[in-house]
This record gives sequence, structure tokens and C-alpha cells, in this order.
Amino acid sequence: MIAVVNRIPIPQETIGVKTKKYKNVNEIPITYFLPTAQEETTLKEEMKILLLREIVKYFDELSFMKKYVNNHIKHQYSELTTKISEVIPIGILDCNEATTEGMIEIMRYQHKLVPGNNTEAIVRTLSVGDLLTVERQQNAQEDLRDSTTSSTRMEGLISALADFHSYGNFMEVIRHLLYNPSSAMDIGTLFQARNFLNARAVPGSPMKDINACEELLFKYADALIITVFKYHLKLNNIDPKHLKGNKDNVKIVDGILDNIVEESIIAEVNHSSETKTKTKTKKYWLQVSLLRSII
Repeated sequence: MIAVVNRIPIPQETIGVKTKKYKNVNEIPITYFLPTAQEETTLKEEMKILLLREIVKYFDELSFMKKYVNNHIKHQYSELTTKISEVIPIGILDCNEATTEGMIEIMRYQHKLVPGNNTEAIVRTLSVGDLLTVERQQNAQEDLRDSTTSSTRMEGLISALADFHSYGNFMEVIRHLLYNPSSAMDIGTLFQARNFLNARAVPGSPMKDINACEELLFKYADALIITVFKYHLKLNNIDPKHLKGNKDNVKIVDGILDNIVEESIIAEVNHSSETKTKTKTKKYWLQVSLLRSII
């Protein structure tokens, strides 16, 4: 087993602070799930960044926009995440995780390394593994739910999927929503795109060949972006060959990106002056709404 040092420091004042728990879903205010006006604005700006990255790759006429491409969306931990992760070996156990007893023994060993173990100020720590390991960890914690303390219940361990398996699950969700063999003749569907691109390596289950699935999704996402961008160029009677690198043309491209985000990616949200929670969702492309996760 190995441990990875968290590059993001945990504020001392948050250690041991318990979040509010709700007894049932009806107690959770609806505002908890809805984006604020500022969050929606930030999301739209980030979508424009992602769109511009792809557009400048395929339109030579827009090379003047390359200097406006943001290759990294800044956040409060940007500087910290540039550092190399520190990996620490934490030993090898002669335990069988296929058995409940073995899994509990492994987790007890891990929990000894959790900051705040055997205290009321436990710092909950990720315990990462594949899908089967996560399931076994959760079952082991369920078996210990009647233990007397949070440490003996091993509440300091948060089971989580490894990056590869999380990505595979994400591919499964995309396949479930957009990939259906019955749509082979329907132009614009993901399965029709697979046939058109002759992507025969794409398997029925993404976990069997994630790289092939990723390649198809990237090509499909790029095609959608190019198509919708060309549509807006035609809609505004704009020939990209006539665009030069001046401020007016930069504003034109920026305006097109705004329209694409508003019409094809982000759901429309009306913020009332009283609660700012009323939402109205209009028709938009489900495929394009997934681009923020694909690109």
C-alpha cells in the first residue's frame, strides 16, 4: 500500500467540525442545489475558455485568437497542484481483502494513520481502490456501524474510486445516455458517429477499452463544437477568412462563444429578485452539455 501527501493544506479550524446532517431530504433547502447568479456567470466564462481552445485548433483564420487561449483555468489551489505528489510506502499486509475479516484488518491498519485517530477530531481521509475494493470497504464499515466510537467504526476512511475506474464509470454514463445501437441510422447520434468514423475498436463496455472510447468521444465533441460554431458564423453572415486580429473581430468571436454557451450548453436560469431560485430550463443539446466534462 502507498499513501500520497495531500498537497492542499487543511485549515486547522475545520478539523473536527461536523457538517449539518439532515434527517430527510425535505429538510434540505432548494437553494442548496441551485447555482447562484455569480456561479452561473463563472461557469459560462469557463465554458467559453474550453470552446476557444478547440476552435483555434481547427480554424487557421482564427489564429489571432490563440493569444487569448487560457490553457489552465486558475483556482485558489493552482500553485499547490503544480507540485509533484509525495508518495510514501506504508507497508504490505498479509490479508485477504476478498473476506470481510481481511478487509476489516486492512482498514484498521489504514485508520491508525488517519489524523486524529481515536479522538473526536478525526480528519476524514480518502482510501482509494478499484470498484470491488470500494464495495468491500463500504460493506466492512457497514458491519462495524454498531461500534462505540467513530474510530472503531472507521469513519475516518472515505472509500473512493481510483482515477482510472472513475473515468471508466464516467464513460459508462456517457454510453448509457448517448450510445445506443438502435440509433445507427440516426445522423448526429454517437453510435452513428462511431459507424461513420469506422471506430470498430469501441467496445460494448467502455472498461474493456477506455482509450478507444475516449478517442471517439473527443472526435465527437470536436465535431459538435465545429458544427455549432460554423452554424453561428453562417447565422451572422460572417466569413472567418475576412476576420483579422483587431479588437472588433475579437469581440465578434467572443460574442459567438457567448451565444453558443447560452443556447447550446448552459440551461437558462431566471433569478427572481426575492429568492433567486426560480429556474426555467429550455431545450439544449445534451451532447454539448457534456463537453465541459469531456474536453
